[in-house]
Amino acid sequence: ADLLQIKGRVAGAKTDLLASKNNEVDAEEYYLKSVGEMPIDLVSPDNNVTLPSSKQEAVQTSVSSHPTMLTAKQKVEQTQYQKDTTQGNYYPHFYFDGLVQSNFDADGVKGEYDKYQAMLRMEWNLFNGLREKNQIEIAQQNILSAQSNSDETRRELVLETGLAWNAYQLLQEQIEPLTEHVEYAKEVKAIYAEQYNVDRRTLVDVLNAQVEYFNASKALVTAQFDETTAKYRVLNSTGTLNSTLGVELYQEQE
Repeated sequence: ADLLQIKGRVAGAKTDLLASKNNEVDAEEYYLKSVGEMPIDLVSPDNNVTLPSSKQEAVQTSVSSHPTMLTAKQKVEQTQYQKDTTQGNYYPHFYFDGLVQSNFDADGVKGEYDKYQAMLRMEWNLFNGLREKNQIEIAQQNILSAQSNSDETRRELVLETGLAWNAYQLLQEQIEPLTEHVEYAKEVKAIYAEQYNVDRRTLVDVLNAQVEYFNASKALVTAQFDETTAKYRVLNSTGTLNSTLGVELYQEQE
């Protein structure tokens, strides 16, 4: 019975191995789709990155500095400027023209004389087929649309930042107990091996201890990489990912 149980576990382990290989192939395809070329000499990302000191600070940084948020705000300002420009057609336009002319022995007049002219001109189009009114209504609709987009962008950034921060905090709290689990499982595995040599444990007991140690180690490694991913999610949601990685988005042309 023990032998059959061991064979069954070997078969299950082979299935898990094939599933892991399939996940690796899928990850490579997603990488190729995103980057355009296959990865070469991959290294683990830097885990010592600077994060905001609190969730509130992360959210504040996100809504004030994220490029998407800045673009949305700029769009609102642009549409407001367009409306103000259109409304300017409702008001009279004033033009001032001035002339200073110095003459000497000109037009048959002996000597020097100066000539000054000044003119103030006002233009006011009282009615032009309601064209300005229609343009103002369109501009107001553009403002509302831009403001709605800005509000939606802000809500999405607040949500994404909150989710990333919560994931980072929870994963950070898991590292210590998972590390302890690995240490205890390792000790149990060693003790079970010693007890098996003196017929105090069965081979299945030893295998169970090894499986527990393997699963504990796997859970710890997964949590460590998930914590690193969560850190970079926080950086991305706050708009500081590129600056942290040293990526220059715009380069000045010589």
